[in-house]
Amino acid sequence: MHTEPAPAPASPPRLIRFTVLAGACLLVLAVVYLVTPRWLGGASTEERQRIEADWSSLVEAGAVAVPAAGPPWEGSALERALEAAEVEGLDGLLLAVGDGATCPLPDDSVGAVGMVGALSPERVAERSLDELAGLLTLSRRWERGAPNLVALLAAVAIGERVLDVALEREGGPAAVAGIDPPDPEGLFMAFCREQLEVHAELRAAVAAEASGETLELTVLGLKLAALHEARRLRDLLEDGASMEGQTVARPGRLLGWRAMWLQRPEDLSRGVFLPLMAHSLGGAAAAWGDHLARWDAIEQGD
Repeated sequence: MHTEPAPAPASPPRLIRFTVLAGACLLVLAVVYLVTPRWLGGASTEERQRIEADWSSLVEAGAVAVPAAGPPWEGSALERALEAAEVEGLDGLLLAVGDGATCPLPDDSVGAVGMVGALSPERVAERSLDELAGLLTLSRRWERGAPNLVALLAAVAIGERVLDVALEREGGPAAVAGIDPPDPEGLFMAFCREQLEVHAELRAAVAAEASGETLELTVLGLKLAALHEARRLRDLLEDGASMEGQTVARPGRLLGWRAMWLQRPEDLSRGVFLPLMAHSLGGAAAAWGDHLARWDAIEQGD
């Protein structure tokens, strides 16, 4: 009797084969995604030590002790006089300033902008030489303790307005000569103080969402961003300010994604934090350079 050969078992459906293959590929990709940061991401011990050493220098520059004289700004007679200056004029404000040596200093950008607005060139031009000398002394103390660039540049603006008037008055050059010149490092130190404040705010925001190694690496990225900005300002101050190259290029999405994936501090700095922290520094450096040059000329009797 002839027997039929047994039929070959049916092949798995094509859909099942595709599903199994796709699942295997996804599993491999998931493993690669999870393992790659361990191989290529993070930061070496040497890199961490270098960042912390550079950061210590920035902290030192931003934490230069500035002798505090007089009462705090909040609630002071000068703050109240500034609030009333628009209506009542400068008499009360200048009485509160006095000789400028012991009055409180504006401690934030709001006070800084308010002082610039109140001390307009037209109002300054009407004041006595003694009052002008008091404003110059105030602006110099303010420069030395400015918490950020806005406050420092406000002090510079007031000082420049006062100089324009004082140097034209009889006895004005002698009165100006008795005031200490600006510290060439003043702008850089104010910027470092600003970077420390921004760092503290961003670190607090990051700490609310991350912990452990992720937090540590992210904080290193924050520090690198601040250090990058400080170096950029230093280069401007040393090599001459220019409006070219003063904006930080916005990173592409790929760089941002890679930074969050690999958690490398340099990538986090450039891909995530620099766009948040970058300043247009050319104008500030130029204004500061002009300010220093003017005082150099005053010291030389020009």
